[in-house]
Amino acid sequence: MPFSIDATAGYISAGRRLDRETQDDYVVKVNDSAWSISTDATIIITDVNDNRPVFTDGFYTAVLHETKDKDVFVLQVYATDADTGQNADILYAVESPNEEFWVNTSSD
Repeated sequence: MPFSIDATAGYISAGRRLDRETQDDYVVKVNDSAWSISTDATIIITDVNDNRPVFTDGFYTAVLHETKDKDVFVLQVYATDADTGQNADILYAVESPNEEFWVNTSSD
């Protein structure tokens, strides 16, 4: 258990780095040795944006037929992020803005 408690003040401290992606909560049993009473303290680890998105494929290829259509679906890329909430939101973009390709930036 990565926690310790100050015996006189009752302060609970973390003795090492806590990683929400490894474990997002802890239940620490706290007792008073003089009276033999105890209680549980639940410690919830919140997320920080500490993970980069990862694409499901390292390389994507699309083969297209010549077309005169304006909007043609080319391919869909997909990435995931181990963080949660807004920290896991992914915004896709074409690296160099150009007129031939555009990106639907929604990750839904």
